[in-house]
This record gives sequence, C-alpha cells and structure tokens, in this order.
Amino acid sequence: MEVQRPLSLGEAARVFCRLHGVGRATTPPSPAQIAAAQAALGPDYWAYLRARVLTEKPITAYFIGDQRLGDAEAERGLAERLRVRCYDDIETWEEVAEKEREAVEQARFAGREPPDLIPVPGKVREEIERRMRVKAERGRGARGGQAGRAGGPPPAPKPDEGGGGPKP
Repeated sequence: MEVQRPLSLGEAARVFCRLHGVGRATTPPSPAQIAAAQAALGPDYWAYLRARVLTEKPITAYFIGDQRLGDAEAERGLAERLRVRCYDDIETWEEVAEKEREAVEQARFAGREPPDLIPVPGKVREEIERRMRVKAERGRGARGGQAGRAGGPPPAPKPDEGGGGPKP
C-alpha cells in the first residue's frame, strides 16, 4: 500500500479545478485525491471554492500552472489569495445563501431531499449578520422620521396644504 504525502495548496486547488472541469486534465480526480485535496485546503477554502462554482464565478485564479507548481512563492501567493477572498468576498457567500434557499425550496416542492449546503465559515457568518443588523437599523432610522414613505399610507394633508377639500 502506497502512503501518499499531503498535497500542497497548489496541488489541492488543481484537484478541485479538475473536479469541476477546469484545466487540461480530462479525467476526474479519484475519491482519494479529492479527500487529500479537502484536507490540504481545509474546510473554509474548500467551501469557498465550492461557493464560487455554485455562483458560476471563475476559479482559475486559484490554479497554479505546471511551471510554478511546488514553487514556494506561488504557494504563498495562492494561500494569501484564498485567505483574503474566502473571508472578504461576502457578496459570493450571500449569493450562495440565496441560491441554496431556492434549491431547498425547489426540493421541498418536488418532494426531494434538500441539497447539501455549503458550510459558511464563522468569520463570514458573523460579517453577514453584522451587515444585516446595520441594514435593519438603517431601515428603522429611515422610517422613524418619514412616516408614509416606508410602504404605509401617506400622512393626511394639513388643511392649508391644499388637501383637496373645500376651503373654509
């Protein structure tokens, strides 16, 4: 039995890309290669790459070419790109949540099992929740002094504002 060495981040990203048909390889990775890639990328980066696929965003930026595979500088660059994008690309995570809500609803309507959901990293979930709180607070603040503009009926006109009734 052959003992496999852990994959580098670049190799793991290549396996992920192969799994999704990106790159020149025509054969899909084996289950063992996929498991090794998941281990090398870790749950957050694996989930982020899945999120990019689900939202139909390119993943080629996470692919290291043959000539640079194994190069320490290329590996560091890839690690930095993944770290920054995984935790800062909140819009992609929000798109994923919307697509997943739709998929779950469609599955429920069709009487099928719901799809496996992509796990959102804790840091990202906290940022999304923070943004939702800020948005809700802004909404409450905007409605506070502008009655009638937030979807309710407009305020009744004062008699001296030409309310349409007879003048006294």
